[in-house]
Amino acid sequence: MIIERAKPSDYQELKQLWLVVFNEEPAFLEHFFATRISYQDIFVAREDDKLVSALHALPLYYHKRGEEHPTSYIVGAATYKEYRRRGIMGKLLEATRQAYDHPITLFPAVRPFYEANGYFTTSSVLSFTLEA
Repeated sequence: MIIERAKPSDYQELKQLWLVVFNEEPAFLEHFFATRISYQDIFVAREDDKLVSALHALPLYYHKRGEEHPTSYIVGAATYKEYRRRGIMGKLLEATRQAYDHPITLFPAVRPFYEANGYFTTSSVLSFTLEA
């Protein structure tokens, strides 16, 4: 298993992974990859030269006491189903933590998994019913 940063040549494999794992609308997928892709901020796992897992650590900023600070926001954390439960995403999360000296945030779909990998909940999700 090789853990490394993505390369421009990974473009189609990254899109395919996202499409398969998230069943994303093609229009959103095209827009995201056209406007937000940053290869130096994408961490991938390869097995036998095949991209099997990836996460995007999008660079952002937060404000604290009037000052701007860097952060990364994880999106598109995905692993093909047949490669799950092997610790691959945990290795990608660790590589991401080691690569940056600033906070890293995400809104996880599976909180217990991320909490087991050192992340903790700092917010809660509220839902509201909207009238038609």
